[in-house]
Amino acid sequence: MARRSNKWIIWLIGLVVISGMGCEEEYIPDTIDSPTKLVVEGYVEAGDQPMPAYVILTRSRSFFQKLNPGDLEGSYVHNALVQVSYDGITATLPEICLNELDTTLREVVAREFGFDPDSLQINICVYVDLSGQVVGQFGKQYQLHVEAEGEVLEATTTIPELVPLDSFRFEPTPGTPIDSLAQLIATVSDPADETNYYRQFIRINDGIYDPGFASVSDDALFNGKSLDFRINSPEDTPDDDPEVFGLFHRGDTISIKWTNIDAEHFKFWNTFESSRNSGGPFSSYVRVSTNIQGGLGVWGGYAVAYYDAIVPEK
Repeated sequence: MARRSNKWIIWLIGLVVISGMGCEEEYIPDTIDSPTKLVVEGYVEAGDQPMPAYVILTRSRSFFQKLNPGDLEGSYVHNALVQVSYDGITATLPEICLNELDTTLREVVAREFGFDPDSLQINICVYVDLSGQVVGQFGKQYQLHVEAEGEVLEATTTIPELVPLDSFRFEPTPGTPIDSLAQLIATVSDPADETNYYRQFIRINDGIYDPGFASVSDDALFNGKSLDFRINSPEDTPDDDPEVFGLFHRGDTISIKWTNIDAEHFKFWNTFESSRNSGGPFSSYVRVSTNIQGGLGVWGGYAVAYYDAIVPEK
């Protein structure tokens, strides 16, 4: 159990808390001095290599307030009661912080995520089910209950049934061929007579699973059909060159984390990504959807499948 716990601590401690709240419905704050709210980012997984249920708990900041590392660390909410319930089981998630890890484990975390643990200015903290009491299962509902700083938060999420990829393949680059790059094309057969929501992450070589530019979609345009679609690389491109955007380097090892999510989970990421990708001097302040009663953020379930491949040299 210690080895399994250490494995998940390494991954969880590298997560970044939700830092921006923004949707397609324009939202004007009542006042820049509105009371702060508790913010949840939490997940439960089922399927291949499921991560343990975990919750990052922070407090929002003023809309116009600038953030420095001290402010960001101060936004973490400690000593909260965080519970996940399903099928008559209730598990209490203990809080674990980076500064509490022994030297060896801190060095492993630093190696995995490429930072100097002695210079890191933020003590990252998560509430996590390292005991394995919360078992993610397809089709199950999971209730989240949080008590912190005199407030109570509630949320419910469902882990949907998994709709796996049928296949994936690498093809030459579109337009003018680029010998060193390839595009990734996947195929999925969407079940008819139900609405399905998808989210994908990509890991390249020894990196982390990155959702990239636009990670969520629904089946509104292909319900009940088989669809070929492109999965983009999350890596930044030189000078934002559109000719190479989303392409993969030949010889790289990639892993696809393919997931199904429920409607409320989809709404959160769809509005969050719309807000994040619509910046500019004339953009509006907009509201991100949330399924947290009494707070902000998301409590989401994932049905997960992993697919690994090496981008062919030619």
